[in-house]
Amino acid sequence: MNNIIKIAFSLLCLNSAHCYAKHTLFLGGGGVNYQLIENDLYTNQQLVKESGNLISINYGVDYALNQHLILHAQAQQSYGIIDYDGQTQSGIPHQSETTHIINQGSASLGYLLSKQSEIYIGFHGQQDLRDVANHNGVYGATELYTKIFSKIGLKQGFQLHKNHYIQLLTEIYQPLFAESFVDSRVNDDVTITLKQGNAYAWGIQYQYQYANKQGLFLHYNDTNIRYKKSSLATQSIYGQATGNYLYQPPIRFQQKTLAVGMTWQF
Repeated sequence: MNNIIKIAFSLLCLNSAHCYAKHTLFLGGGGVNYQLIENDLYTNQQLVKESGNLISINYGVDYALNQHLILHAQAQQSYGIIDYDGQTQSGIPHQSETTHIINQGSASLGYLLSKQSEIYIGFHGQQDLRDVANHNGVYGATELYTKIFSKIGLKQGFQLHKNHYIQLLTEIYQPLFAESFVDSRVNDDVTITLKQGNAYAWGIQYQYQYANKQGLFLHYNDTNIRYKKSSLATQSIYGQATGNYLYQPPIRFQQKTLAVGMTWQF
């Protein structure tokens, strides 16, 4: 259904002889198993790990332009409070919790190679609000990650029965823009550009068409995003430079989404 991130959750009609003959709306909800890991730039030692489950809502539309071209648009919002396992700047282990609010959406244009095979290109945008709580006298931070990608994907469907259909998808992303706006709570706010990124997603969807224009779907999607380097930002307090620099350590985001919902054809 939708990406987590993915990142591409597209609904098919379930009768292969009439695949994409109608436009489709879809709406669902579920959960996201979310993980964020930061590693030291030089030693690759793990610095931070955040992991836990978020709740999500997923929705979108597939709009058939003609027998071969389809427009896809989908969005996903996720929210939750998860565990933070990291360390202070002096290297002392530190545990806390992090609130995540994730908004993401995709738009793509697909071309049907056959009734059940499709190739598509498009764009994916995502904002992750990450709020690490202050805990035991240690200040956290609030970060807003903004990421934009172009993407190319493939879908392959399999008709199991008259009303039962399975679809596999895989996507490769090309980073176009990525930055992190940081409120450290003790220093002035800074904006850091993320560099050397790569991302991919894959998924599987089952759909049951229980009526002429209504159906049910169950979707799983796994999205992975990684950035190896970042720009440097001058650290300052009340506008006065401290002589130190801030940067984003190598970071990886993983979203595993499981969603269930309904489809309507029109």
